[in-house]
Amino acid sequence: MIECVNVCGLEDMKSSGRFFTWSNKQEGAKRVLTKIDRALCNGGWCNMVPTAETLFLPENDFDHTPMVIRSFPPQPGRKPFRFFNYWCTNQNFLDIVMQVWGKQVHGYFMFQVMQKLKWLKVELKQMYSQDVIANYQEAKTTLEETQSLMHQYPQDPNLATMEKQATETFRGATKSYNSWLKQKAKIH
Repeated sequence: MIECVNVCGLEDMKSSGRFFTWSNKQEGAKRVLTKIDRALCNGGWCNMVPTAETLFLPENDFDHTPMVIRSFPPQPGRKPFRFFNYWCTNQNFLDIVMQVWGKQVHGYFMFQVMQKLKWLKVELKQMYSQDVIANYQEAKTTLEETQSLMHQYPQDPNLATMEKQATETFRGATKSYNSWLKQKAKIH
């Protein structure tokens, strides 16, 4: 393998993120962390794409760390408003709609309706961000922090227990988050 890499003139790409790329997910002394995943490139490609780098993401529920090759910064853009069925299941949904619809707006009838819809859009987005996104981000952050500690202290049995709990919480939050993503992508 090393001979093939040398003959092809390949080298490790610049990388950031996790150092270890695989874990056997065992506890205590049985825990194994190693770097087995790499992104390789040759000199010509590195010259053509000088900003390219490999980002090794937290492993979360996987045994391997996902890797992303980036070559340019993402371009910001406006996203269209979408109504999510999930919002109707929120216990505060009707109260928010009634509160926004009860506000006074002066002007033509159609202007009043459009203004109230704009206000409702803001409220619904806030309601959503306070639920599924917050739960997912919190669970993900907790799991990543626990796994970072596991990388520093792989033999600590308390961290292994904390990682198991954080993984279960993350799985539940991911299930809700994926449900939202499916609707966003219009996959049923």
